[in-house]
Amino acid sequence: MQWVLLHGVHLVPLLGLGGWFAWTYAARSRLGRARLGAAASGPLEARLALMACSVGAAVVHADVIGAHFRESALYGWFFSLAALAQLTWGVLVARRADRALLVCGVVGNGLIVALWLLTRTAGLPVGPEPWQAETVGVLDVLATVLEVGLVAGALFLLVTARRRGGRTPDRPVEGFVGINQRAGHRQ
Repeated sequence: MQWVLLHGVHLVPLLGLGGWFAWTYAARSRLGRARLGAAASGPLEARLALMACSVGAAVVHADVIGAHFRESALYGWFFSLAALAQLTWGVLVARRADRALLVCGVVGNGLIVALWLLTRTAGLPVGPEPWQAETVGVLDVLATVLEVGLVAGALFLLVTARRRGGRTPDRPVEGFVGINQRAGHRQ
């Protein structure tokens, strides 16, 4: 019980992030894929690249769960939930990258990158060694590079979908071909 009182407040942001993912999924289901979904899907190659970044970061985080649990239960749970969220997001984005899912990926991984920068420069205000910066390692740099790539790729898909007026690259875009066909010209 003392652990819950001492560390329970630290789990609130993780539960909030999980609740936000659940709310986004529920909202997407209620509004339907036609309204939210088709706006940002992107080509399969881009979705597979995003999946690779997300699953790669999840594998790195899963690899260090044990070491972080030995350091602090809070750290262990964070890495467990981060790995699970990144793995789930990677699978979902490969199927269909709708706007809500891309935004979740940008926000979630952006926060993880920001947290990594904080832990490497100033340290965390909580945990066994408050406000002590951690050393930079090969695996954490790899995970961060993958997360930055994911954020950049997801933002690219969001921006290009907006410029196309919500059309995805794998759907027909009416341009000269559409105008010519309506005018009776054949291709």
